[in-house]
Amino acid sequence: MGLFGPSKTFRERTFTAPCTSAEFLQVLKGASDYEGDKPFGVLLEMEPQPHPPLAETVYLESLTHNGFVIAAGNRVRMMWRMQLTLQGNDPIQGTFGPLTSNDERWFGNVMSMNAALSDTVRRIGGRTKKWPM
Repeated sequence: MGLFGPSKTFRERTFTAPCTSAEFLQVLKGASDYEGDKPFGVLLEMEPQPHPPLAETVYLESLTHNGFVIAAGNRVRMMWRMQLTLQGNDPIQGTFGPLTSNDERWFGNVMSMNAALSDTVRRIGGRTKKWPM
């Protein structure tokens, strides 16, 4: 936790993009982070797990046509939950931010997701709005 709230990694990011929600999610699956990894590629191919798994991991909690929730934790301890929400249709308005942030463990996963999200917005000609550095 930062001095004035959550660390920048866990602060909400907003953007616009000239596409549909389905197109955005498709591009996001292939988006790379700063190390060339595709953090959403694996997660968005998973079946959603509405209940936390036994062992600590990052998992897809829910997926709809206009966003998803990704969580880190297990049945005993929830570290964080992040949500992507897409509204509108060509253009879309998007928000990516925390639903829950109890622990900054595994913040590197969230940093990778933020980088891949930024890459997606930039590649399709979108614009970032509120976007902490």
